[in-house]
Amino acid sequence: MAEKRYLGNPWLSDFTKEGCNSPSKAQETLKLLKPKILTELESTLKRIDAHYKSSASSDQSVYTGTGGLAFLHLHLATSIFSDDKERAQYELSLCLSFIEPSLAHLKTHRKTFLCGGAGPLAIAAVCYHKLSRSSESLECIRRLCSMYSENKREFERLPSELLYGQTGYLYALLFVSSFIPGSIDIGLMEEISQLILSSSTKDSEFPLMYTWHEKHYLGAAHGLAGILTVLMQAIHLKSISSHIDAIKSTIDKLLTLQFSTGNFPSSLESCSNDKLVQWCHGAPGFVHMLGMAYKVFHDEKYLIAMEKCGEVIWERGLLLKGFGLCHGTAGNAYSLLSLYQSTGQDYHLHRAIKFCEWCMTETEAGKLPDRPFSLFEGIAGKVIFLADIYYNSQKCHFPALGFDSK
Repeated sequence: MAEKRYLGNPWLSDFTKEGCNSPSKAQETLKLLKPKILTELESTLKRIDAHYKSSASSDQSVYTGTGGLAFLHLHLATSIFSDDKERAQYELSLCLSFIEPSLAHLKTHRKTFLCGGAGPLAIAAVCYHKLSRSSESLECIRRLCSMYSENKREFERLPSELLYGQTGYLYALLFVSSFIPGSIDIGLMEEISQLILSSSTKDSEFPLMYTWHEKHYLGAAHGLAGILTVLMQAIHLKSISSHIDAIKSTIDKLLTLQFSTGNFPSSLESCSNDKLVQWCHGAPGFVHMLGMAYKVFHDEKYLIAMEKCGEVIWERGLLLKGFGLCHGTAGNAYSLLSLYQSTGQDYHLHRAIKFCEWCMTETEAGKLPDRPFSLFEGIAGKVIFLADIYYNSQKCHFPALGFDSK
């Protein structure tokens, strides 16, 4: 018997797009829910901080470790409470409390934002900058850039994907640059971008295609969706703009693989497998790529494909793996918010609100994540989503896939 991956959506039978597709309806629903969201947000933050204060962790990563908690507090400081100086300073101090202990002994054998040393260095650089500690910020930037300059041959052997590969390092550079313009050498970003583009395999019908563990992955974590999303956000780089036709043609080729349900396969080797509806593999990760494609190319077919993704996320997006971002309900809810931002259709906001309600249930349904307090597997992912839907539903983005710049 196939493993059950999601709960049936309890709102399918009583939900109509027409009934929720007015600004007053969705916004009123959100307004009524806000006191509960704020209570849940603050109480969960206290649980997370208490856990990490009482339990030593050797995991420094943004994905499942203390780097993710630092990222959460930096996001709260810069995007959520940026107009509240006292609260912003408090969140920045918490960010440093999670990130500083790891800086002296970073595990730099991995180079990416989510799963390597680049993430903590990038977060620390921005946090120090916000606190006007420029010398410490510059030292973090120097260390971040030297990860490539001192290990170029090693970089050439890395995969191209987001979690462990070259794209994950490029994202770290772009992240710092978005907060501190001019801090990252444009030549370095050009070189990394060119490395990614030239690493495309030649054994596929796709203009751009990459492998990870000998499979042609398509989703956000290890495949094309994540790589292309980051590349399109760096379209100002000449190395990327010169490949814009290949990027568009690759996205158009991906559209031919979309299932009738709206989902996408996780890899070319699984093109008949319509199972995974989660950010790392499946429709939720493709939503962010398609939204960026619409911004860059202004082609309505990307919105149509996004809408199809939204239907399968709404039907099968209440996952049994918890509330996290990678393969949990909060990650799927961000895709619904992305649809709302791209289409202007308020029923997508309504759907995100219903997922928000589910995330605030007392206990997680199904299997408890291995790192239950972390950003990408655990309840810290829920917290960042609650903060964004409460304060920032029209401008937020999936964490570590877009850029804050306040």
